[in-house]
Amino acid sequence: MSLQIDENARRLLIHNTNNDAFNSVVVEAILYGLYAALFWQALWRLFRKTSNNWYMIALTFVWIFSMAGFALSYLCIRNAFIMDNTSPYEITLSLGRPGIYSVAFATLIFSSILADGILIWRCATVWDGDRRVLLFLSYMLLTKIAFGGWSIFSVRSPSLDWAHASAIGFENIIAAGITLSETALIAVQINQITRKSPNRSSYRRIVRILVESAVLYSAPRLIVGIFQLLFLTNSDLFGGCSTIAVVINQAGMLIYTISLPMTGIAPTLIAFRLAEEKSQTDVDETNTLSCLTFRGSRPTQGNSTEGGIISALQFERHNINASVVANSTHRPSWGIKAQNETPSFVELEEIEHPRRVSTE
Repeated sequence: MSLQIDENARRLLIHNTNNDAFNSVVVEAILYGLYAALFWQALWRLFRKTSNNWYMIALTFVWIFSMAGFALSYLCIRNAFIMDNTSPYEITLSLGRPGIYSVAFATLIFSSILADGILIWRCATVWDGDRRVLLFLSYMLLTKIAFGGWSIFSVRSPSLDWAHASAIGFENIIAAGITLSETALIAVQINQITRKSPNRSSYRRIVRILVESAVLYSAPRLIVGIFQLLFLTNSDLFGGCSTIAVVINQAGMLIYTISLPMTGIAPTLIAFRLAEEKSQTDVDETNTLSCLTFRGSRPTQGNSTEGGIISALQFERHNINASVVANSTHRPSWGIKAQNETPSFVELEEIEHPRRVSTE
């Protein structure tokens, strides 16, 4: 009786594997179509409004590798369902054979590495070039590149043993770790910046965090990494033909399918942000300040002053605070000079009539 149950579970696993492969093409086609539309719009906006050519080049290569991976995956599934369709079991075997699939897998790994590089650059920009953040993420990226190369070699192997499966699993786990770290670092910094602005709504702050932190990319990779960890640590429970193994396989396949186009969609959404406005790391856009500094000119012969006379006017959005301070005996001529760092009040040093006047 138990053999009959195992046989039914095996047939169910084959059936679900074929269905998941076919359904993944449909889901990927929709998401990659959306990705293509977003990519060309973002590229056009970056070309018109910014001069960051390196970002556009990196974004273009991510799109090329992603679309190439999708095209090769489609070709692999097409051959399985059209050329090798003598039986459901033969279709499943064709889906797991190396060849076109290994090339498609390699292109997807390359696009993922480029996307992580873009996120590392964005994270370093948000953190104002902090070397500790840059070194930490660069080290994780190098680790991902190493495991990515191992996983590409494992996919090309005709026999996918535990060691090769572990390479693919650890590559997904490390990819999830690096994307989660990038998302967390960007989200924390943006939250600290936008929280200082009383005029910015919570909804806009949440949307900005979700867009710039690439959570659409990191969340699916994290879930895929968890599924891979379950398969590696509980191979007897999740690696067989039981019902729970079938359910885990279906869920993991669906989320992995969604994560592939999100590799390019997340950096593309950041490109929209860069094209619309320049990200600020020190002050929010609602706290823009303008400053004027007045300096006294050099005295003529016969006149003497005790020192340089400096005044600063700081204009804020809603009010202007000014104070007049007199501590000298001669009236100078005034010059105007812009100054970036000024106090939060205004001092005017006048020469005659020592007095203090405060106006608002």
